[in-house]
Formats: sequence, structure tokens, C-alpha cells
Amino acid sequence: MTNDNSFQQPKLFIDGKEIMYNISGSIAYSGDNRLNQLTVVINNPDFQHNSVYNKLLELYLNIGSEEAVPFFRGYIKEITPSDNSVFINAIDVRSLLTSDSGSNVTFTEDDNADGKTIAQFLNNYITDKINFNDTLIGLDMLRDSDPPVFMTGVRGQNLDVYKTVVQQLKKAISYPKQTTSEVDDVLTPLRSFLDVYEGANISNITIVKEKGLEIEGTDNDVTPSYTFSFNDGIIKYKAKGRQPANTVIYESGSFEYTNRPSGVSTLKIKDTGDRAENRNLALEEVLLEQQMDTEISLEVSKGYDIGLGTIIYVDVEDELIRGEHRVQGKKISFGSSMSCTLTLNRHRPKLSDYLS
Repeated sequence: MTNDNSFQQPKLFIDGKEIMYNISGSIAYSGDNRLNQLTVVINNPDFQHNSVYNKLLELYLNIGSEEAVPFFRGYIKEITPSDNSVFINAIDVRSLLTSDSGSNVTFTEDDNADGKTIAQFLNNYITDKINFNDTLIGLDMLRDSDPPVFMTGVRGQNLDVYKTVVQQLKKAISYPKQTTSEVDDVLTPLRSFLDVYEGANISNITIVKEKGLEIEGTDNDVTPSYTFSFNDGIIKYKAKGRQPANTVIYESGSFEYTNRPSGVSTLKIKDTGDRAENRNLALEEVLLEQQMDTEISLEVSKGYDIGLGTIIYVDVEDELIRGEHRVQGKKISFGSSMSCTLTLNRHRPKLSDYLS
């Protein structure tokens, strides 16, 4: 079951001009700091003759009513014509921070961003290098990660700005407080990620701290933003279990989580040069893994505007699925009908890939 065309009237604008041909496509929000991507099909092969590469694209889904804010805004990066249509791929505004858009930076011992937080560096770089004529990336919502992460020590030639920031941001691991004391609950690490919020005129970037699932005895008491059931929102779902890593190997030893009743599942982290730091990273790696033991694909008929990292409650009979989950990805398809699929609790790239 999908929403039919009476509930949505998508409109596409390129460089401020509405495209009057029939359109269809999909928007993928993949999470893990990957750029949001729109694929749209314009049902007119002659459109290929328009010069639209790198032009600003805005899509309004108009679900139920006219929208004042585009559902997606980004820049066209690929145009593929066919016999009867044109395929266009666009990537969100964070693409302006990549080397493909000319955003490279060199950090030396004499010229660097030491002492600046990620947010401070981004604010300065975007103001000086991107927003110098027009405001292309909104900065009003930009804030530091929790805990703050600094750019101190980052060195290199022609570094991709976005990849460099993401590399540093993956170090922003935090822990909820236990309600009975000021001691951190080290069993439930949370991360921060760089996200985009669309405004009426510009796209805003911000750093978002991951919300914790409800855990008794900690300050993880976030009320789910949505509840889904087969009577309210769920069309269908499927779940895939996976065995999270329970053993982490590092240069000077290994860390084993619990008694491993389901067998041994291992991964390896890079050596930091410090035995204690290696063990701490191994512990964090295992704990992040334990939160990702199931991947759920949930096709829904509501909540199309749910943001990544949102906590939802899935009310189904299956005890392995029922409960709170974190939205890790989303895909929306539109055209003659509309559908939305949420990805919950997907296994993400290893912490050791980011901390080196």
C-alpha cells in the first residue's frame, strides 16, 4: 500500500524555475554522515539540452498541502538522458564542502586550525570560502558536538573539507548519566553527526547528538517522537538479525565482551600507540556494536518528515521488534504514488575506521 497521487503533488524547481514535465524519483537519506541524494526522472528527453549541471535543485513533495519549505534541496551532479526521459542526480548542500566542489584545505605546522572546534572551523571556512557572495549554507543552527571535538593536530595537503570534518566528528562519543549518580553509563555510547535542515530559502547545517534509547537507571528518557503500529502507520516490515562483534583485537591485546554464548565474532582496530587508549577504543567499539544487533526495514504511511536519529516506538506483537528504535536511514519514492521506508538500528561503520 502506498499513498496515491491525491495526497501528494511533487513540484521540482531547478535554478528557481519550475519544471512543468511529469516527474518521479526517490530521495535517499543514508545516514552515517553520507550525503542525502535525490534521483529524479523528467519525462521529456529534450530536457537534456538544458544546462543544469551544478545548478540548485529544490523538490517540494506537497504531501496533503502546499509546502513552504522544500523537502529536498541540493546541487545537480549527474545528468543521464535516455530515449524518452532524463535522469538527474542531486546531492544535498553539504556537497559544497567536498573536494568535488573545490573545497580543499591544507594544514601545516604554521597554518592550521589548532584550538578551533569543528563548528568554529566550519563557520570560518564557510563564511570565508563559500558564503562570500551569497549565503549558500546556513550557519544559524550550527553548534558544537557533545563533547566538543577540536581540529588540533590535523595536518595534510589538499584535504577534502567534508571528509576531514567527518573524520574528526566521529571522535565525539558521549555517554548518558546514571540518574542515581553523576557517573556515566559507559554501556551506551552515543555519537554526533553532521546533518542538514531545510529552511524556506537556504539549507542549514548543524551537528546533532544521537538520542539514546530508553535505558532504565540513566537519563536516556527521550519520549519517542512517533509510535507505529499496523493500525497506525505500518504497512509492512522485515527484520534481519546479525551477530555484533564481541571480541576486539588491538596491537597490544584484545577485549572480550561477556561470555560470548553465540560464538566469537571479532574485529580489529588500529593501534594508537597507547595500550590504555587501545583498550578504551576496543570497549567503545564493542558497545557500539551491541546496539546494532538487528536491522529493521519499516514501510510506513506517515512520518515522511522524520529526521535521522529520531527515536520511534514500534508497537507490534513480535517481542524482538516491539519497543524503541533509532531511525538510521530513510528512503522516499514519489511520482504517481508515494512510499516511505525507514531503516532502524542498521549496523554502521566501525568506530575504529574513524579513530586512528
